[in-house]
Formats: sequence, structure tokens, C-alpha cells
Amino acid sequence: MMYVTGDPVEGNRFAGREDILRQLEELWATGQQLQSVVLYGHRRMGKTSILLNLVNCSNSQFKVVYVNLLRLGNPKNVGEVLMAISDSISDTIGCPPPNDEGLLNLPYQTFERYFKQVVETVTKTSRQGLIIALDEFEKIEELIEAEIIPNDFMGYLRGLVQMNAQAAFAFAGLHTLEEMTADYFQYFFASVIPIHVGFLEPTATRQILANPSLDAVDFSLNYTPDALDLIYRLTAGQPYLVQ
Repeated sequence: MMYVTGDPVEGNRFAGREDILRQLEELWATGQQLQSVVLYGHRRMGKTSILLNLVNCSNSQFKVVYVNLLRLGNPKNVGEVLMAISDSISDTIGCPPPNDEGLLNLPYQTFERYFKQVVETVTKTSRQGLIIALDEFEKIEELIEAEIIPNDFMGYLRGLVQMNAQAAFAFAGLHTLEEMTADYFQYFFASVIPIHVGFLEPTATRQILANPSLDAVDFSLNYTPDALDLIYRLTAGQPYLVQ
């Protein structure tokens, strides 16, 4: 979790969610068939920070592409959605994205060819696979309900990872996929592992308060044990309140 409120935290300032990072690292350790996951929990729990810090797992053998779906703005069609995802992939991996005309006229076919090319590029390096991290994934439901993207979009995403064993999605949002209301999320029910991002444990709460940066040799604030215990009792480990 993060000590400084506001923007997500990366690097040595990220602490308190090692258990979830370890779970993800173990889940993707073999690289033979990467498993898609959904991180769910209330706002201000650190889901975005977890996604951004996946690449820093100690034995990371996967490349992570982070996509904040809220930054899509108001796309007019599925081609524009895939265009934004392609741009994020290109920025991270370095593979030039497809041309806009192809994504607008033949969105699924064009993106599928690009996705396959990206996975092949990643697996030719020392890394084992590709993780596409889609943050604020409720935006997908909003776009489907507005009839901006088709109902089969989730099925299309599932098909991509089924055809590419070295690729997976990491969704992050307020709900599990089972809690989403529409039938089109049924595509992922059997294949996505839900991981709850909840309140911090007492040990993690003390770490964030007493030594928020892992490289901080001498943190300027000192807390008595009683003060740390009181903060945890008052906040129950809710990250934002702790901060």
C-alpha cells in the first residue's frame, strides 16, 4: 500500500501489499499458462498501486502493460477502445501499434493480429509472458450498456488469452466479475481468479506508519507501540484512514 495519499505509489515507497504481490508472482511463476485475475475492493485500497508494482516482483518474468480505462474518455466505438489499449502496449513493449484505419474498420481482427505479434515479441526475450492490467474495469460495463462496444467484448478478450498461453489479463475494480450485473461477464466466471484487496493487517499498518519507504534508513517520525496500536484500532487498517 502507499504511505503518501493521492497518486498511486511505485518503487521503494510501496509497502504493505507484499502478500498479494507474492500471490500473483506464485500464480504466474510457471509461465506455461498464465491465469487472468481480478483485483477487487473498495476505493482507496491500493489496487492501482498493486498493478503498477507488479513489474517489480522479485522474480518477475512477465511484462506488465498498465491501462487505466477511465482515461478512455468518451470513445465512439470499440475500435477507439482497442486503439487506446494498443497505444499503452506500444508505449510499454515498443511494438508499433496498428494503424488507426485498421482498428476502426476491422477492430477485432486488427487487434488480434497485433496482440499475437506482441506476445511473440515478449516471449522471445527472457520474460515468460505478458500481463495486460486493465484498471477501473467497470468502464467496460458502462460502454457496453451505452452500446458503444458490443456485448461480446469480454468474450473476445477471453478468446485472446485462450489463443495465447503466455498472456493474461489483470482486472482491477470495485467488484468481482460475478457481481457485475450483465450476462456478458459470464465469459470470465470460470477462468478468472478473484483476489480481494481489503484492509491492512496490523503488521502492515505498523510498517507503513513507522517505515513507509523500504529504503528509509532514518524515518523522521517515531511512533510509540501504543500509538501504533491506537491508530490500527481507530482505522481497522483502512489504508486511506491510516495515511
